[in-house]
Amino acid sequence: MADRNHIVAQLGPTNTGKTHRAIERMLELDSGVMGLPLRLLAREVYDRVRGRVGDGAVALVTGEERIEPRGARYFICTVESMPVHRTVDFVAVDEIQLASHRERGHVFTDRLLNARGREETWFLGSDTMRDVVRTVAPTAEIVTRTRLSRLRYEPPRSLAGLPARTALVAFSVAHVYELADRVRAAKGGAAVVVGALSPKARNAQVELYQSGDVSHLVATDAIGMGLNLDIQHVFFGAVSKYDGQTVRRLYPGEMGQVAGRAGRFKADGEFGVTREVAARETLSARLIEAVETQRFEPVRRIYYRNDALDFESPQSLRASLRRRPPYGFMRQPGQLGDERALELLLRQPEIARTVAHSPARLALLWEVCRVPDFRQSAQGAHVRLLAQLFGQLTSVSGRIDSDWIEGRLRDLERPDGSLDVMMQRVAFNRTWAYLAHRRDWVTNPEGLRERVLALEEQLSGALHEQLTDHFVEGRTHVGVVRPIPQDVFLEDDVVVSRSVTLGTMRNLSFVPTPEAAVWFGSSSVRRHGRRACAAEAQARALRFVDAPASDISITDELQLAWEGQAVARLVRGKRLDGPDVALLPLDLLEEKVRSQVRARALHWIQSERGRLFGPLEPDDVRGPLRGLLYLLVSHLGVVPRRDAESLVRALDGADRKRLGKMNVRLGAKFVYARDLLKTGAQPFRAAALTVWEGERDLPVLPDAAVAPRTSWSSRFAHGLGYPRYGKRCVRVDLVERVAVFLRKHVPSKGTVALPPEPMNWLGCAPGEWEAVVVALGYDVGAE
Repeated sequence: MADRNHIVAQLGPTNTGKTHRAIERMLELDSGVMGLPLRLLAREVYDRVRGRVGDGAVALVTGEERIEPRGARYFICTVESMPVHRTVDFVAVDEIQLASHRERGHVFTDRLLNARGREETWFLGSDTMRDVVRTVAPTAEIVTRTRLSRLRYEPPRSLAGLPARTALVAFSVAHVYELADRVRAAKGGAAVVVGALSPKARNAQVELYQSGDVSHLVATDAIGMGLNLDIQHVFFGAVSKYDGQTVRRLYPGEMGQVAGRAGRFKADGEFGVTREVAARETLSARLIEAVETQRFEPVRRIYYRNDALDFESPQSLRASLRRRPPYGFMRQPGQLGDERALELLLRQPEIARTVAHSPARLALLWEVCRVPDFRQSAQGAHVRLLAQLFGQLTSVSGRIDSDWIEGRLRDLERPDGSLDVMMQRVAFNRTWAYLAHRRDWVTNPEGLRERVLALEEQLSGALHEQLTDHFVEGRTHVGVVRPIPQDVFLEDDVVVSRSVTLGTMRNLSFVPTPEAAVWFGSSSVRRHGRRACAAEAQARALRFVDAPASDISITDELQLAWEGQAVARLVRGKRLDGPDVALLPLDLLEEKVRSQVRARALHWIQSERGRLFGPLEPDDVRGPLRGLLYLLVSHLGVVPRRDAESLVRALDGADRKRLGKMNVRLGAKFVYARDLLKTGAQPFRAAALTVWEGERDLPVLPDAAVAPRTSWSSRFAHGLGYPRYGKRCVRVDLVERVAVFLRKHVPSKGTVALPPEPMNWLGCAPGEWEAVVVALGYDVGAE
């Protein structure tokens, strides 16, 4: 990547004026694009810029909302929707530390690498990104910004003791509703802000707070991303969150991002935790100091996904999505939602036949897979929608049927339903708003956009009214537990009763919706939900028990997955080469079936181990050969020669011949089993190493004999068979090839003139090549 213009990194904590400065600088130039992390924030900045330059000069571009005047010079966008191929004078990307976010990070990383303005490019975000920016944009001017006000820690308080102008923060919608209901009882009312709100509903709720109608705001961590609110105090109603994989404590930087919303401009702010939180968990003095000073550990890892895709075949598409990152501190995010949808759709025979020999159809399928699941519905329901879209787009008309869309929109217009149902309708309407901007997919894009915008207005108004009814004094009280309507049933992995969604079946467990748990009582919802899911869960579990080994795989989160459902996770076993399994909750299964699932999962692990290591464990070997093979297996197929030297010297000719038939090599530096270095063996070996080391995520695996600038630890690199030499990790068979070449072509004593052949094999410059030569025992001299 070449730095094509002047790059400025404005780095610092919240309330430092970074976004304000970027807007001002953009408006000094003739054209510009700003990428922001949230649709709500993009709308806020758009309204601000529109007030400065007029409606005709500025565009708003998000996934589901586009206002693009013909003469627009400034484009305010979500980061995902930035028109990266448009040539403009100025480009800014906000909250660049989100490059470390597993789901969205690869988009921010792409912008760091590729988004450039003709004259200036600004990256805005936390100072924790300083090292990353210096690496990917070495010519960047780094400007450090400090807070305009102080941030101080406050002792814990009860909900009744929370001061006015307080934002109370939780990390699930259910907890937000619970806290808002309690604040209503103690303080008379609260505004509610969660990420799923539409801009109109969010603005109406914020206006309740900003106008002083209520003095408290209860919100998720969505408020941490730059939304401008008059907040003097931030109190945490929880300091742990579910991150999509596990419940964990907040990282200091995450806490600092949210706490930093306290105080505005030069007005000081305070942060703290509620007494309930303090009774369970203590904030360390070190953490408090880090948040007060807004100084956090630097970001060590960001996510990357290749976007130069190959649509010649499904196999080439998969391979291109897995192409190696350009830097070692970048890692691939694993299978994201669009990739999971792709795999599930390719299992449908008709779709597989349609794309088998058509790169254009395969590219279209990938575009369909990228339609966001705004509802966060069960995966099966979203994939069925995508299959319908793809079927219509590959029909004779090549368009999505207008009558079909209209029928879906009419379903959303219904005025009845709970708050949960209303939020689901708002979310589903976003899907049609997204599709309305695909001119090549719909017959009347302008008419559809008008239709969905009008429907959003209608739904947003109703949603705001319901929120106010529930959480402001004088309205209906949400704390009253209602009876669950009858006729509870499971449909597309969603448990519903009339128009009310109770929860979803996920990974053979029932997960209640936050709203249902609050309104109907958690125990009642779980009882009804489990009853509705039990038969289907049992049937799926038994299908897993009988599933062929090829249908089971290890995910990047070290879970065993089958048909998109995780059933167990790998854990450390008694030996490095033999990981164990721990079942996920699977709370819908009877104990007998749980035992069968565990037995199948364990049998799969043992079978995979046997497939890889069985050839190295024959029953008829004795003496030094048996010892050497045991050493190889217990080290996953790669052992430094020095650790095996005594056993190697004791081998006789028959032993060495036997090793040759097993494809085991006795190298100068390593003893290794060549079959265990192949691509098919790497996932299991890497998973075994990872759980043995106590890590939770599978590292990015190599697809070549050299892994440049990898972020693996030296111990992991050796265990995988890629020992580190300088900035590169080199597979042991290539190390041995280099060693053989050096023995033949350079003197055993004295300095080594660097020959070109091994440098070409390794794909490295002389400075990197020297590290390999020195490690092999040679002195390096000039050519």
